[in-house]
Amino acid sequence: MAVVNYKLPDEILEKMTKLGEKSDEVIKKVLQEGAEPLYDVAKQNLKDSIGRDTKQESRSKGDLLKSIRITWPFLDRNGNWSIKVGCEGIDSKGVSNALKASVLEHGKSNQVARPWLKPSGSKAKKACIEKMKEVFEAEVDKL
Repeated sequence: MAVVNYKLPDEILEKMTKLGEKSDEVIKKVLQEGAEPLYDVAKQNLKDSIGRDTKQESRSKGDLLKSIRITWPFLDRNGNWSIKVGCEGIDSKGVSNALKASVLEHGKSNQVARPWLKPSGSKAKKACIEKMKEVFEAEVDKL
């Protein structure tokens, strides 16, 4: 699965320490809502990349586009909360969607690269941070 990482701003981290026992619950909510803008941009960029700059007409059945998912928030081995947006599963022919997404992103010897994930991360970064701040403030106000 392709991964895009963002760090939470320090001011948000300081407020989170004040939440105490509710912090994990709030972090999960913030990450889930904050990943939505990236998901939307990534899906649109992938849709635009499929079949672009090809010698032959695209034979895409839409399996790759349908495979984009947002994972559940999880703790990594270093104790940091993470969430991922990427392609998962296999298509109707048994080919990994993550492999197809990677080939589309980076290209191969006979296929030009058509980046979609990295530009998505760059384009959605500000929107993700703003959404996370907004959700965090709303959650803190509820407590």
